[in-house]
Parts: sequence; structure tokens; C-alpha cells
Amino acid sequence: MNRFKIDFTTLPWQQGRSGVRFKVYCEGKRQLRLVEFSTSDGADDWCEFSHIGYVLKGNLSIDCNGNVHAFKTGDGIFLPAGHDSRHRAVAIEPGTLLVMVEDL
Repeated sequence: MNRFKIDFTTLPWQQGRSGVRFKVYCEGKRQLRLVEFSTSDGADDWCEFSHIGYVLKGNLSIDCNGNVHAFKTGDGIFLPAGHDSRHRAVAIEPGTLLVMVEDL
């Protein structure tokens, strides 16, 4: 792999929570994740980390501190860090695929 191209086909799938798997590339203090959902179940726990992403395929709804937002294929996602921006997925279309850029 050269430093300008990430070939996700060569990266192994890793298991997240049940029904969620991902491939990850880390560089310095950032990572790029390809995330695939085979479940419609949302997350039980709230997250306070920042996420920037893009919905490659599918649909999901994210509860951002009490306000639910729907995202579909082609939508960008920007979730700021912090307690006031805590978030969790509440509904996911199985087969949804995201690309996420995250600080480590």
C-alpha cells in the first residue's frame, strides 16, 4: 500500500458490536474506517467522540442528544465531540455502508 492510496480490499474486516464490522486504516492521530451494518439495531451506549463521515449506501438515524436526524446515501455526517453533542445510532437499514474519519 502506498501512502497516498488506501486499498480497503487488502484490509481485514474487524468485528465491532453485534451486526457491525469495519475496516480501518490508521495514520498518525487519525483513522479512516469503512463501516458496514448487517443489523437494524441501534447502539445502546452514547458516544461523545467526534465523527466525520459519508453514507456510501443505505440509511440510518442518529439521536444527537435528544434530536433524531436521518441520513441517507450521499449524505455527509458531522458529529462534534463532547457531552452536549453525544450521539448514538437508533435505526439502521441493514447493508448501510459508511466511511468515517476520526481522531484517535
